[in-house]
Amino acid sequence: MTTTRKQKNPASLHHWMLAPRCQTISSTQLKNTAASEEEIKQQLIKLLKLNLWGNRFDMSISLGSTSAATSDPLTLVNQLEPFILADDSLKIWSKLLNIRNKNSTIDFVCDNAGYELFTDLCLADFLVTFGFASRIRFHVKVLPWFVSDAMVHDVTWTVDTLKNAGSHSARLPELGSRWQNHIDSDAWELIPSDFWTLPYEYWTMKEVDPKLYSKLCEAAMILFKGDLNYRKLMGEVNWLATESFHNALQGFHPSNIAALRTIKADVVSGLKPGLAEAAAARDPQWNFAGDYGLIQYDGK
Repeated sequence: MTTTRKQKNPASLHHWMLAPRCQTISSTQLKNTAASEEEIKQQLIKLLKLNLWGNRFDMSISLGSTSAATSDPLTLVNQLEPFILADDSLKIWSKLLNIRNKNSTIDFVCDNAGYELFTDLCLADFLVTFGFASRIRFHVKVLPWFVSDAMVHDVTWTVDTLKNAGSHSARLPELGSRWQNHIDSDAWELIPSDFWTLPYEYWTMKEVDPKLYSKLCEAAMILFKGDLNYRKLMGEVNWLATESFHNALQGFHPSNIAALRTIKADVVSGLKPGLAEAAAARDPQWNFAGDYGLIQYDGK
């Protein structure tokens, strides 16, 4: 496991592999001067979708290949719009607007290191910058379930790498320094837990790990990232695709829940009638390839 981790962990990738894609995003992030509520909403929705498709580049599938992560990410967001089978971005925006400037805490339950984690940090930076949260807590694994899973050192490595990427871009060090300040000021907190690697469905958390459950209850919103987190939210039950996201959570509701996931397994809920069948007609492996995405929300 240790050898494989060193070979495949995004933290072992040279930062020049991610630099072109990250430079594009960091430039947008740093020059973001959205002023009106509508501009902020549109930027938030774009970041949610950028974050969603960051999960598409799961290194447990790509085995460290960077070829999939070289296209312009902002252009890619627009191109992939038809492949989002459930999109609750506006519901997420509505809740964020409700908690804005109220010293709220928002939790991320992280999935992959590397590019996806970078997009997590971009979204978190936006939420803090525009007052949707005064504190972001990143829940990461103590040990990886998959080779690409994010841990504490992946976050710190990402920030350190950006700070030292001056030979590639002036923007990357500027963004890295800003994120370091978020960590130093406790606006960002890194919380490792064994629970995320244990074989428990999330509806059991209240009994299995009441301390973690209570911590999640403190958040105004929890963003669950990726395929495995989604499956465990669903209890690994092969629901009808049309079953409501709310029902599929099986009572797990420490706070308002958002899930951003590209579909890489057959556990799916919350789709409108006919969508799963249409996707299957186009590609019998539609629910394994990571080509389709979900942005789902269930308010408490």
